[in-house]
Amino acid sequence: MNVGFFADDSNTAQNGELYNVINEVIATVEAEAAVSRAGGVSSLGKNENETAAAMSPLRAVFRYLTNPTGQAATGTVVNFLFFFSMMYQGMTCLMLVGRLRVSHVWETDVLSGSAAALMVRTVPYALVMTAAVGAALVVLVNLGQLRFLGNPFLFLALFFMTGVANGLVAMLLSWRCTNPGAGASFMIWLVPPGFILGGATMAIGFAHPWVRTISEGIPLVHVFAFWRDIGLRGIEFSGMLGAIGQFLFYLLFLALLVSLRFWHEGRERRKAVKLAWQQLAEVSGEGAVR
Repeated sequence: MNVGFFADDSNTAQNGELYNVINEVIATVEAEAAVSRAGGVSSLGKNENETAAAMSPLRAVFRYLTNPTGQAATGTVVNFLFFFSMMYQGMTCLMLVGRLRVSHVWETDVLSGSAAALMVRTVPYALVMTAAVGAALVVLVNLGQLRFLGNPFLFLALFFMTGVANGLVAMLLSWRCTNPGAGASFMIWLVPPGFILGGATMAIGFAHPWVRTISEGIPLVHVFAFWRDIGLRGIEFSGMLGAIGQFLFYLLFLALLVSLRFWHEGRERRKAVKLAWQQLAEVSGEGAVR
């Protein structure tokens, strides 16, 4: 008897434990059925067909969907490609606020600039990262037998937006940092959790629902989701509308948080500057200054 198992192998880490469990169950069933079907251990060897049936009465036949060759090496390479790319880009954005403070540009931007001008600073880093990852994927697809079924331009556009989201989260984490080194220390909260909760190293289906909900706030988790849906499963734009809309809402929410923090700090700094001028005017006897 053959038992067929259809596995979505776009996430090899998610199915590894399941394969082991299936093989263990089959081995147990085979041991129980062997004696009863072949008439006992003493009957083995008398007939070749009966011996084969007794030794292996039940087998599992696997069919790997979206990964028919069962290649785990290229999947591992892509996972680490996304991980290290987002890590270096996130490290740069984590140090962005500290660099602005050290170079005395932060005060000018907060007092006279706009939140949009600050958030736009993350765009060049996301663009360079997208170009580098796109070039690497081209090489892997054409020379490394990497499977890619979807629209590459759709994936790269979404990957660019995840880079922008990664930069905005980095800004929020390092907002109070006074130097670049202090901002870099927040890397442990930015990218590594996404590598674990994004499905690259563990079966995300076994996690509690609240863990999966919280993981949606990590940009790298969305990168792995887009890769599996577009790159491996080949889902078109119409089938991605729900996921894209959810991610755009998440990106707008991040921009709103950055804008609120920017507005709050600008207001506090303007109050401090006005108070300093009033105190200076009172000391000089010229009266309060508006």
